[in-house]
Amino acid sequence: MANDLETSLGGVYSLLSQEFQFPLARLVLSDLSKDKDSPVDAEGFEFTPVTGIEALGRNNDLEKLRQFSGILQETPVLQESIGQKFNVDNYIEDITIASGLPSGRYTKTPEQQAQDQQEAQQAQLAMQGGGAMAQSAGQAAGQQMVGGQGGQQQG
Repeated sequence: MANDLETSLGGVYSLLSQEFQFPLARLVLSDLSKDKDSPVDAEGFEFTPVTGIEALGRNNDLEKLRQFSGILQETPVLQESIGQKFNVDNYIEDITIASGLPSGRYTKTPEQQAQDQQEAQQAQLAMQGGGAMAQSAGQAAGQQMVGGQGGQQQG
């Protein structure tokens, strides 16, 4: 049915997006950028009208990703193998694209991920080192108390 609508009406919507919506969006942006009080800067905008099957396809992809995620969460047998077989980075990328958001903007680079992992390991080592130091100090204090009590009993 979507293909029939695209065939019969899609051309109209595609034409309207190019002939009406696109120029209107540029005009509104131009007016906003001329206003000194407006925080909008026309330099950073690039227009990409999305109509027809392509627009429907994004919503359809996002819905399929949601269903897939739900199936994975509902199936206990799959829970164990998800970490081994599931590529989370690709999943996040597909959700970003299906949502119409810029690709790669919200995910960390491999360098950022490595830095975060290194910082977490350093923090863990510092905590373990602090715990070991506290344990050693506690043992030394306990030995001093035992040694002090023994000296009092002998004297």
